[in-house]
Amino acid sequence: MIESVAVLSSIFLVATGFFFLKRIWELNYGIDIRREVYYLGLLIFCFTGNRVSFLFNFFESGGDVVFDLSEHLGVSQTPIFSFLILLLPLFLFTYLFSSLGFSKKSLIIHLIPLLLVIVVDLYNQTPVIKINNLELKGILLGLISLGYIIEILIRLVKGKNYSDVMVVWVLLLLFIYSSGLTKILYVNSLMQYPGPDTYYDGFIYANIFLGTTFLVVRFKFQRILTCDIRYEFLKKDILEKEVSDRRLQSYRATDIWRSKEVFLSKRALDELSARSRNLIELSSNEILSRLMALEIKFIRGEQDFKPFESIHDLSQQIGYDSELMEFWLSNYCNFSFSEYSKLIRVFRADYLILDGFLFQHKAEQLAEKSYFSNRVTLYNNFKKYLNTTISERSRKMKV
Repeated sequence: MIESVAVLSSIFLVATGFFFLKRIWELNYGIDIRREVYYLGLLIFCFTGNRVSFLFNFFESGGDVVFDLSEHLGVSQTPIFSFLILLLPLFLFTYLFSSLGFSKKSLIIHLIPLLLVIVVDLYNQTPVIKINNLELKGILLGLISLGYIIEILIRLVKGKNYSDVMVVWVLLLLFIYSSGLTKILYVNSLMQYPGPDTYYDGFIYANIFLGTTFLVVRFKFQRILTCDIRYEFLKKDILEKEVSDRRLQSYRATDIWRSKEVFLSKRALDELSARSRNLIELSSNEILSRLMALEIKFIRGEQDFKPFESIHDLSQQIGYDSELMEFWLSNYCNFSFSEYSKLIRVFRADYLILDGFLFQHKAEQLAEKSYFSNRVTLYNNFKKYLNTTISERSRKMKV
């Protein structure tokens, strides 16, 4: 009886896992995908593949599954799935570190110890080293995981801007991983393993819990599927670090984007395709983050003006289609696109003025560097958007 429940719960987990992966694909296909999406997909694929492996092994053996540490995880002797399950901790912590904003270099450095344990385990042909009946690789995995978990918790505590969804999701993943690993290491340290029923009980609970989690995320927290959960809606996380530069003071003081949730009418949403509606609802933070990063790069001279010439060019630059970009700008921007395009150039000019550009160059050159056709157009727009003149701004700079 308990074997049948284990099989049914595994089928449930496999079905919800593939359903989860299908939804990730639907929401992210055709856009510039965040790297966290790939890691999340690989993580879920490993979980799902692990249970497929168990089912294959179960039916192939006629229900006679030998339970040891690896079988408790559902690992069959099928090489591909055995390899995948070994990568579970790697994909999990890669996903978590990346979601918390670790750079690629920092990510690689952090994961080196875990990679070494995995590589040694895959290619080690020497007798297994045990300490109190616990394999050395298990001890190392436990210690490395503990270090990772502590660092992630510290990052969550110090990161004041992380969204509630982000914090709960990370803590849930850590709880699932740490509780599973702790139980496995504990059971494996015993001199005599419990009977199969004990393993089946934990196996069934894990299947039901994970499958239910997949469904809840799929229907209630779809922002997780686009990995757009690091910050709350329209929270200007980029600004906190970037615009401390005094030359960006006018940019910092201007509300380009609406600072609170915008009510979108059903009629407005009905005009969008189903995919664009999903992206608007799930990727608001990501769209805003990319726009603000692009704005700051342009103002600093690290990006040319082409992305701001048209909505099409802007959508191509940030990786979203024109329909969605036009809808976003009309509902979330406090300016028309024409005004927005001019405003960004005014911020560029102000940045150059505060950087001392006019000490060695003329106003015509300032207009050219700010992508205005002439100095008169620059003067007029500068006065309109910043409520001051270039001469007054320059005098203040000298003072």
